[in-house]
Amino acid sequence: EPIYGADLLEFFLAHHLRYSQNKIFHLPTNDRDRFSVATLSSPGTFDLRTMAQDKYEGLSFFIQPKESPSPL
Repeated sequence: EPIYGADLLEFFLAHHLRYSQNKIFHLPTNDRDRFSVATLSSPGTFDLRTMAQDKYEGLSFFIQPKESPSPL
């Protein structure tokens, strides 16, 4: 089943995820982001103007290890 954008946005905001200039959501901690969330559909980003009306086929949760200067 698709994930409804309005439900997803409500969940992200209720759990303190932040929207970034990369157009994805992040869960921030004191010194860095704990994890990030993108869409599985191209282009992989969220458009805040249309997110509440959109449907998503899946999400990608990812982290960047502290030792790595850039994500894989």
